[in-house]
Amino acid sequence: LRQGSIREREFGDVAGAIGAYRDVVEADPANVDAVAALEGLLGKDEFVEDLVEVLTPVYQALGEQHKISKLFEVQLRVADDPHDRVRLYRELAMHQETVLGDPSIAFDSYASAFALAPTEAELLDELERLAGELGSWVALVENVEKVLEAGGLEPADEVELGLKVARWVSSQVGDPRMAEARYRAVLE
Repeated sequence: LRQGSIREREFGDVAGAIGAYRDVVEADPANVDAVAALEGLLGKDEFVEDLVEVLTPVYQALGEQHKISKLFEVQLRVADDPHDRVRLYRELAMHQETVLGDPSIAFDSYASAFALAPTEAELLDELERLAGELGSWVALVENVEKVLEAGGLEPADEVELGLKVARWVSSQVGDPRMAEARYRAVLE
């Protein structure tokens, strides 16, 4: 632990400090000081992947699954590639739903992924499934409407999404006027 602290503070050797802290938490995942030191480095974007690699098994060993969600959020903060962001949102959503047992927040993560990749059918399928489980049809419609309003979709994709929204509004939300307006928008 002391070696990591010296490497980090005296020499500015963050990679070396991570290695030293890793040695400590591999031997004792409950070492509060080493875990805190690693968490304190999460603000250094260039080391996020290394830190996630070290902290994930520590959090798993300690049963701190909510902190794994935070690691996904840190990775999302530094991810530039849209495909990586979609993958991270998808993994976060699965973690939130299956491990944390919170389908409501998983819905939000899937919605974020869908906003980035609205033509990935699997994402819309997950949103639709969760909307059914949660009764969140209005939220689903709002998220898809945002994507439609943003534009940039191929005409066929736009029509397909518009028709889905109209069906959901008619059958699940129960607003025939809004459904009619959506059907008209699709025809235009």
